[in-house]
Amino acid sequence: MSYPKGVVPTLERVHPAPVYEMIMYLAIFFVLWRLRRLEKPPGWLFGVFLMLAGVERFSVEFIRTNEALWLGLTEAQLVSVGLAIFGGALVFLSEARLARRAA
Repeated sequence: MSYPKGVVPTLERVHPAPVYEMIMYLAIFFVLWRLRRLEKPPGWLFGVFLMLAGVERFSVEFIRTNEALWLGLTEAQLVSVGLAIFGGALVFLSEARLARRAA
């Protein structure tokens, strides 16, 4: 696809990254919809969302044509890594808080 009237107009053929993102976010939605039934502490499901969203954005950035910022990664990939780490920390802390209350 090309985006001649896009925010950053281009006639170069590129992958339809927004379509890929939509498909992956639909998959994330269905995963979170299934996980919502689990009895988990507050913040756990949001942490899982942050991890999945970070992984999704990190992977989509490989097909975009953004320039590398640091260590061969784009700015969005670096933010995605931080998002996934923050989500993992949120899941870990919510589980630890639940374990402390149970003890």
